[in-house]
Amino acid sequence: MDDWSAPAGAPESVAAQDGVSVIATTPRTDAPSVAAPLAFAFSGSGAEYFRIWIVNLLLTVVTLGIYSAWAKTRRLQYFYRNTRLADASFDFRVDPKAILRGRILAVLLLQYSRAMELEADDYAAEVLRRNGQSPEYFADILQALERGSPSATWVPRWLSHSLNYLSTHPATDERIARLRARPRP
Repeated sequence: MDDWSAPAGAPESVAAQDGVSVIATTPRTDAPSVAAPLAFAFSGSGAEYFRIWIVNLLLTVVTLGIYSAWAKTRRLQYFYRNTRLADASFDFRVDPKAILRGRILAVLLLQYSRAMELEADDYAAEVLRRNGQSPEYFADILQALERGSPSATWVPRWLSHSLNYLSTHPATDERIARLRARPRP
């Protein structure tokens, strides 16, 4: 292997040891030592987004919320497609029908969650009654928890009641009324 000659442009030195060639190279001086930070860039405009937002809002209201799945997809596609990183844009690829099916399923399952919560309240009231206690104690605890809840101080009462259909639990007022209506031991 001593009579081996390196081709033009080959590394500076080649050594053979136990039949294995070892190549020594010098580091490139034109390569940056630290990777340059990548910056995000957004190319959308407020006017363009406003048009998307207003159309989404109107169609969502007109369709009683059904269009909201398409509105979400359209909004996120706008933001993703106008956001660039290293000269590459993103994309949001979700089937709005899948979002709508998921939302319908969630609304259908809410009734079971609420029913289970009321069943748990009934069970707790029955345990109290069997032990000679009034369900009023449980109602008092729920009322105290409601007063101490952060939402009790900043959410207007009318809004709290109007949004109960989105909650996984029955309204606390409803739970308290049911407990107070139960017969005492």
